[in-house]
Amino acid sequence: MYIIVHKEFLTTHHVYDSVEPCLTLSSYYTEDLYEHVKIPDEILNYISVIKAGRQDEKIYLYVTHEGKSSVDTETWKQIRLTRNELLYQTDFYLMMDYPLNEIYRKECMIYRQKLRDIPQNSQYPFEVVWPEYPSFFTFNNNFENR
Repeated sequence: MYIIVHKEFLTTHHVYDSVEPCLTLSSYYTEDLYEHVKIPDEILNYISVIKAGRQDEKIYLYVTHEGKSSVDTETWKQIRLTRNELLYQTDFYLMMDYPLNEIYRKECMIYRQKLRDIPQNSQYPFEVVWPEYPSFFTFNNNFENR
């Protein structure tokens, strides 16, 4: 991934996915005014808050602590929304009158507990590992058609 940076003002303009700097963008972002800077892996998750600086005539990229914090907060919010939706989609399986055998019911309970544990089990939002659906979910059309 690359980001285009204005050489004088150090403003960031365009992010693109490429192995090498994109020459087709050079007609608009001319080399005399702009530089294509490779985004280091350690800040890829923070593209929306990347800043540019200059040291020894070389442009470098960084993310402030506040920038990381705001992205992490928003990412955790999205993770919780997804987790809550997945919990909601499985609520009916645990109703006493739902025809589900005890093995599947237990499997569903374990799955739901793993979902609830996500915030405690991951230090960083970009390291979240989502639990696998219980085996019977693929066989039960009610999950998709609820």
